[in-house]
Parts: sequence; structure tokens; C-alpha cells
Amino acid sequence: MRLIDAIRKIRKSFSDYRPSIEVLISRTNLLHNLNEYKKHYPHFLFVPVLKSNAYGHSLVEVAQILDKEEKAFFVVDSLYEAMILRNKGVKSPLLIIGYTSPNNINTCKLSRVMFTVTSWDNTIKIFKSNFKNIKYFHVSAYVSRTKYLAFKQKIR
Repeated sequence: MRLIDAIRKIRKSFSDYRPSIEVLISRTNLLHNLNEYKKHYPHFLFVPVLKSNAYGHSLVEVAQILDKEEKAFFVVDSLYEAMILRNKGVKSPLLIIGYTSPNNINTCKLSRVMFTVTSWDNTIKIFKSNFKNIKYFHVSAYVSRTKYLAFKQKIR
């Protein structure tokens, strides 16, 4: 992966293309903002939401700046974004809030990743899957807890 990144960087250096808008990230300001939140809310853990490329502020760069800071986990949109962060060395726990198929959950080899159960149908598919290793799930508020508990009793 590093070779591909190096090739892209070299290729980009020969390009005349310059975007009309550039978003610059200040490490100092980002960490200052985080510490201000921590100062005002000392009993809460911060949860950076990096989905959709950190809302245009570069998924990897923001994650790398915040990776060593105290937080609960990062929120990303997809398994693809989680894979990008792991490939770039980000170690923090990740919560994937977008849909991930039971097959992709089962074959996922990434560590410290939580998947969101987004629908009742998806919950059934997930519980019927025989996972190769332990997986962690976040049950979305839209999936009824009553139905979940009833289903849990039914599969026992």
C-alpha cells in the first residue's frame, strides 16, 4: 500500500491541477477544540465522527491527529473507511454506522471494530450467521429493543 501511495504522490507532483477550494487542517486548533470540550464536559468521552471523509476534512489526517487522544471510539460510515484507517495505522476502536452485510461482518479481520445493527431484518441475518470470531454490535435506536429481546428468547 505504501508503494501505491508513493506512486500517487509522485504522479500528483507532475500535475498542474489545483482544486479551487482547499481545506486545511490545523493540528493545534483541532487539539485545542478537543481539549475545550473535555474541559467543559469532563465526565464524558469524546466520539469523533469521521464518516464521509470527516465531512471533507480528510478521514486519515483527522484520525491520525486524534488517535492518541482520550476518546471512546471513532465513528465511520463504512467497512471501507474502517479498512482505510487500519491500513494507515489508526489503532482506536471504530464504530461503523452504515450497513455492513453479514458476510462482510463474518469475514472482517479488523480488530476493535463495532458494527451497527440498522434494521430488524439485518438483526435476524446477523444472529443466524455463524461468526468465525467474536464480533461487537451497536443496536441502533431504530431497532426496537422489545423485538430484539423477543427474538433473543426465540433463538435460545
